[in-house]
Amino acid sequence: QLQTELDEIQMKLIDAESEITIKDSKLSSIMEENKKLNDKIEEFSQEKSRTLSQFENNDEQMKQLQQKLLSQDEEIKKLKDETDNHLQNISNLESQNKTMKEEQEREKEKEKEKERESENTKSIEETQNTAKEETSDDKSEEEKSDEEKSDEDKSDEDKS
Repeated sequence: QLQTELDEIQMKLIDAESEITIKDSKLSSIMEENKKLNDKIEEFSQEKSRTLSQFENNDEQMKQLQQKLLSQDEEIKKLKDETDNHLQNISNLESQNKTMKEEQEREKEKEKEKERESENTKSIEETQNTAKEETSDDKSEEEKSDEEKSDEDKSDEDKS
């Protein structure tokens, strides 16, 4: 009876060892699977870290690009204002040029008017000089004629 119990215990022991071997094998398989999962978790964690880093870099790049765009917008505004100022200056200069040309035209007209007046004055003076000369010639002839009369009168007196 003891032997039977011992045989039963040995059988149970063999079954238990067999079960332990099976469970050890399963445990090894589970541990191997767990290691693979942990490796995947580590890989995903690294990928997540890289992705977050990329997002941070992208975010920083985005901020830099936005800042650059703002700077460019400001530069464009400055250039537009400068262009507007140049256009205003051009308009002012054109207006000044027009005014100066008109003033020059008036000055030319005044000069022409003065020349005409000068020519008219010369013409009047020449006419007056000619008239004086003619008057002077007439007077000379009258004086000669008077002198001749006077001479004739004297000679008539002398004769008488």
